[in-house]
Formats: sequence, C-alpha cells, structure tokens
Amino acid sequence: MAVYLVFFTDTLGALALLAAGFLVIQLGAILNGKFMNGKVTFSHQLVRFVLMLVVVSGFELVI
Repeated sequence: MAVYLVFFTDTLGALALLAAGFLVIQLGAILNGKFMNGKVTFSHQLVRFVLMLVVVSGFELVI
C-alpha cells in the first residue's frame, strides 16, 4: 500500500489497481484449486473475496 501512496497520487487509480491485483490473485487461486484438486471450493473463494473487500474498503477509508 505504501507503493500506491508514493506512485499514485490519484486515489481512484490506486484503488482500481489494488482491486485489479486482488482479482488476479483470486483468479489464480480458483485456477490453482481447479488444477490441483480437480474442483473449486466455493466456501474458500468466498472467504478470500470477503477478505479482499475488507482490505479494499479499509484502503478506501485511509485515503
């Protein structure tokens, strides 16, 4: 988050970049579950998504 503050003075751009990064991580976790276990555990993905929303909303409150 410190990198966002240094390089992105536009808070909307920083928030969009943070959200996009989290979505890429989420997609990677879904693909990893699909290839490693043969199925996607939706409860695990839901917990990851909720935690992502908490971090993004916390970032929005700080800025």
